Amino acid sequence: MMSYLQEDFRYYHLLGISAAILALFALLGMGKYRVAWYFSISAPGVFLVPLQIAATTYANWPDMHRAASEAIGALIVLVSLCPIYWVAPIVFVKQCRDLVRGHLVQVSRRSFGISAVLVALYLWSDLLTAMSQRYAEINLR
Repeated sequence: MMSYLQEDFRYYHLLGISAAILALFALLGMGKYRVAWYFSISAPGVFLVPLQIAATTYANWPDMHRAASEAIGALIVLVSLCPIYWVAPIVFVKQCRDLVRGHLVQVSRRSFGISAVLVALYLWSDLLTAMSQRYAEINLR
């Protein structure tokens, strides 16, 4: 199911987008705030579910019933194995709310630790995808 993502797609590529968003916050003078770090790391992950649905639907385009059932099946597997699919949207919504309310807290060691956990979730998802693609290659021979 995860093989519908492009073969060269890796979750760690999204961390480059995160770095660009964080650089934008730094240019705005907000790089020292926790909301900038959490927002920038979680923002690319928000688009994973819509991209997965689109990729699965496109892979099964002529048969829409099959496409819908496979998209739902793929999402159930991905959400259970790759927590970034549900953690990133939750963190993103919380940080959007903090930005709107002006709740700006300085970055601390704990904030860096939580940021490292978010980055680790991207790397975990990447590892699982690579392992599943390798498993599929071995079993489809």
